[in-house]
Amino acid sequence: MEKAENNNQKAESEKIGKSAEENSPKVLFQTDIRSNIVPKRGIWWHVIFTLIFVVVNGVVIYFNDWALLFFIVVAAGYSLWRGHEGHQMTLVIDADGVMVNTRKFKFDAIESYYFGLFGDNVTFNFFLMKKYVPRLTYLLLDEGDADKIRKVMQEKVPETEPMDERITDFIVRKLKM
Repeated sequence: MEKAENNNQKAESEKIGKSAEENSPKVLFQTDIRSNIVPKRGIWWHVIFTLIFVVVNGVVIYFNDWALLFFIVVAAGYSLWRGHEGHQMTLVIDADGVMVNTRKFKFDAIESYYFGLFGDNVTFNFFLMKKYVPRLTYLLLDEGDADKIRKVMQEKVPETEPMDERITDFIVRKLKM
């Protein structure tokens, strides 16, 4: 009787191990993406940025507006930090949805997607049904990935026309922030 229980427990543990592997959805496409790119800032960009920073801070100090000085310093720090490398992530599209690193977006939570350009880089953008996270944008490292993603996604989610670049995106790109 003990032998039968041991066999049943062993069979159940093997079944649980197999079901975890069998229940994981089949990966349809996988690639590396980036959240941001490093803008190419030359020496003149840094010189002009420093001059504007010093002049604006001089005027603010002259008027004794210390709160504004704090916000200008924070904004300048953010502008300089914004040029960071960005995180390299893994984009996985499986039968259930899209996963970016550990964040999973099921297909029924994605409203639509499109490919756009940010400078010379191809972006993969998708809209979520959620109210406060309307669009997620990721930079593709390989331009050929766009066609591969389109083949996988077109059966699950509708593709929309590419949106024009927003004015804020244009300003950020032109100011190399």
